[in-house]
Amino acid sequence: MSVISMIPYAALVAAGGFSLDASTTCHTYPGMMRCGIGEVEHISFVGQVSTMGTQVQKSTDVKGLFSANQSTFHDVDIHGKADMHQCQVGGDFNISGYLSSDRCHFGSISANSNRIKLTDTVVDSMQIRSDSTGPELHLIGKTEVRGNIDFLGYPGKIFCSKSSSIQGQVYGAEVIFINT
Repeated sequence: MSVISMIPYAALVAAGGFSLDASTTCHTYPGMMRCGIGEVEHISFVGQVSTMGTQVQKSTDVKGLFSANQSTFHDVDIHGKADMHQCQVGGDFNISGYLSSDRCHFGSISANSNRIKLTDTVVDSMQIRSDSTGPELHLIGKTEVRGNIDFLGYPGKIFCSKSSSIQGQVYGAEVIFINT
């Protein structure tokens, strides 16, 4: 039995977070986890998480600030803010909070968010739920949404650069073309 599995969950949360199977690729500090080049099975943490060149085979669950660079993931759940660069998500991506991505590839995105910014990103499909008026989706550069975009709750606005594309249908939002 590993040391981390013997520590009660509540004690780990009080210390700033917890991780499962993060091996030596990931290092934890009070309120922070940093993962470098290598492969891990799971990441689960409360606090700030950053990855650089990390391959996560199964689930990633972060409650807090998530920053990912040149990393690959399977299923991702974020409760907070996510900033992603040159990443791939092969499974489902769920976020409650703000998402910014640059040169990433996602399967499906399910978001509870008022604002999402995708730059030069490919997404298979999107579902956006908002609890307040005026949710926005910004499609910048050569972003490509291959399937539908569905806004649930309040009607949204999609600010779409002329070089971005939406190949599916848009439900519950107005598309506004912009020059960026």
